[in-house]
Amino acid sequence: MVVVDSSAIIYLLRIGKLDLLKLVFGKIKITREVLRELTEENKTGVSEIRKGLSVWIEVKEIKAKRESEFEGLEKADIEIILLAEKE
Repeated sequence: MVVVDSSAIIYLLRIGKLDLLKLVFGKIKITREVLRELTEENKTGVSEIRKGLSVWIEVKEIKAKRESEFEGLEKADIEIILLAEKE
């Protein structure tokens, strides 16, 4: 299982190839904030993301306790870094 940021998922959704993540890695982990980024404002592929939840996309809850170490980064980026460190 691999930790994936929203950017990679968004680009794969745009070209209709989200299934490559499932094919290559089996399952992926994202954070709640990444999920929010992916599903806000009816972005392309929201239904594909929702279908994958709890099947091959696992959402992990991360508390961004060390935000001061990551000055200038978005919350989703901080959480994905912390999740990658943890996993």
